[in-house]
Amino acid sequence: MNNILFVNHIYEQCGIYQFGKMLGDALIKSSKYKFKYEEIDSTDKFYDHFALYAPKVIIFNYNPSSSPWLNKHILEFCRQTCKVGAIYHHHPVDGFDFYIHPNPLLKESSNNFVTNRLILNYEDEYKNNDIPVIGSFGFGLPIKGYDKIVTIVNDEFDEAIIRLNLTPSYFGDPDCVIAKETAKLCQKAMRKNKIHLQITHDFLSIPQTLDFLAGNSINIFCYHSTRSTGLSSAIDLALSVKRPIAITRSTMFDHILEADPSICLDTNNLKTILNNGIFPLMPFYEKYRCGNVIKDYENIIDKLI
Repeated sequence: MNNILFVNHIYEQCGIYQFGKMLGDALIKSSKYKFKYEEIDSTDKFYDHFALYAPKVIIFNYNPSSSPWLNKHILEFCRQTCKVGAIYHHHPVDGFDFYIHPNPLLKESSNNFVTNRLILNYEDEYKNNDIPVIGSFGFGLPIKGYDKIVTIVNDEFDEAIIRLNLTPSYFGDPDCVIAKETAKLCQKAMRKNKIHLQITHDFLSIPQTLDFLAGNSINIFCYHSTRSTGLSSAIDLALSVKRPIAITRSTMFDHILEADPSICLDTNNLKTILNNGIFPLMPFYEKYRCGNVIKDYENIIDKLI
């Protein structure tokens, strides 16, 4: 059975890292190929793992900022014996033999492959909330519209709990300075006495994040519009816990915009989306399940070797 080396970077407080960790943990379950997941931060470590596994294919969960050690000399060395590819997020990359786009809305062409998103299998117990609990999480950057969430809840509800986990970002906000300023904007948007705002800044592990999301009546994401071709990994985790989801019309949510009835706040209000439950999300639970994503990667490797 051929070895496939999957390389992630080491900085946990990063959306690209979290995506790679989830994907790597899934791919090692393949029965067709031996995927080897490794977190690497130097040339020496890479060469050690290359010698250990002698891979037929290497996939880098790549971001130039998080893997500055990776250069064209390493790529040239690797392609003497194997194919070398990169997962394309939102930073332009070149110099690889192939590229993997985790965006099921795109079309494949030549050395560009497309995969489904990945949702996890969450099996813990769910809380029954006496009053609506509206939650969101992520790096505390203004582009994610957390203060808009507070405004929407205050507009539509007289009694509710808003839970926001605004975390530090290794590359964008390591000391949580921006996240704490975002929290102040959220506090200013509060208007009603029976709506309670709970803001935390702890960086949560993937299992802890799933528990947080599962504890909410609905999870809401109000990102501003961007030109990014990347999709939000926050949605992958929110889908995993099978709770209702509300979104804005951001390109980062394009892969779930087709939900019917609509989960978009441009079309339905938050109460309606909450009352519709998870019915609009049912098609995504099957489409993005772990087994389908493993098959996507196995099919890519089939084509490469």
